[in-house]
Amino acid sequence: MGGISAIVNLLIFMALYSNEVSINIAAPVAFISAAYINYLIATRFLFRSHVRWGKFSQLALYLLVVILVGTADLYLTRYFIHGGFAPVWSKLFATASAFLLNFLSRKYIIFPERH
Repeated sequence: MGGISAIVNLLIFMALYSNEVSINIAAPVAFISAAYINYLIATRFLFRSHVRWGKFSQLALYLLVVILVGTADLYLTRYFIHGGFAPVWSKLFATASAFLLNFLSRKYIIFPERH
C-alpha cells in the first residue's frame, strides 16, 4: 500500500520539479499529497482507525508525523540533488529513507492495536 503513495510522491515531485518549481516547494507538495493518499489507504485497508485516539487526536498525530517526516524528506531530497544525484534518484532515496519511519509511526503510535 505504501508503494502507491511512493509513486504519487515521485510523480508529483518530478512533474513540479521538471517544470522549474523549486525543490523547496515541489518536495513538500509531493510529500503532503502522498501522505493524504497514504492516510486514506491506511484508514480503509491497513490499520484500524480510532483505536487509541479520538478522531481529532489521531489526525493531529498523523499531521505531526507528516510534518516531521516531510521535513526530513525535503532535506534528504535537497542533499542528494546538491550531491549530484539525478532528481528522480534523489527523491527515491529520500522516500526510501522515510518509508520505515512512516510505517512504524503509523503502526505503533497513530494506529496502535489494542492488546
